Amino acid sequence: MGKLLTGAVLSGGQSHRMGHDKALIKIEGQTLLARCVEGLSQYTDEIFIVSNKKDRYDIPGVPCVADKYNGKGPLGGIHGALMHATHTYVFVMACDMPFWEPELIQKIIKDCDGYDATVLKVNGYYEPLFAVYAKSCLPSITENLEEGRLKVTGFFDSIRLNTIDLTGCMEEDLLRRVTFNLNTPEDLQVLKKMGLEAF
Repeated sequence: MGKLLTGAVLSGGQSHRMGHDKALIKIEGQTLLARCVEGLSQYTDEIFIVSNKKDRYDIPGVPCVADKYNGKGPLGGIHGALMHATHTYVFVMACDMPFWEPELIQKIIKDCDGYDATVLKVNGYYEPLFAVYAKSCLPSITENLEEGRLKVTGFFDSIRLNTIDLTGCMEEDLLRRVTFNLNTPEDLQVLKKMGLEAF
């Protein structure tokens, strides 16, 4: 890999649209959270879960850390990941992405040197919760949190941003799959139509 890297899986959302904690949804017998932790741990030297619901998650050998800015959404989670990380670079992954591609993880890691953030872009939209951030992002993120600007991409203009645009580089069906987020009961039905056991 060439660099020491921390992995952080964000699991602080309220899951209102799903109706229950989506991190604990099981796909083929494995929770969505465990699926993300297991996958990301293959490419990182340290891994933890960022959540203020520590009593809810128990994955042996994987600590759960709280974010300082509780209730501030994903931006608060990224801040927590950077604050707790041992290493300069942190791969941040949302816990609700069941179909991440190992090749994309490797590409983001490979291309992150010299940047504050390396983020995928698909059809004009960033995927900020499947990205590498450096600790150098902390001042900009902290400023936005303190001033109530919670848009995850809201600090991108103030950092050295590396964008990996996947538009046109992959088939549309594969693009939709790798960027799929599990948010609603309808999304669960999508998985079942794919022949996956999900509940």
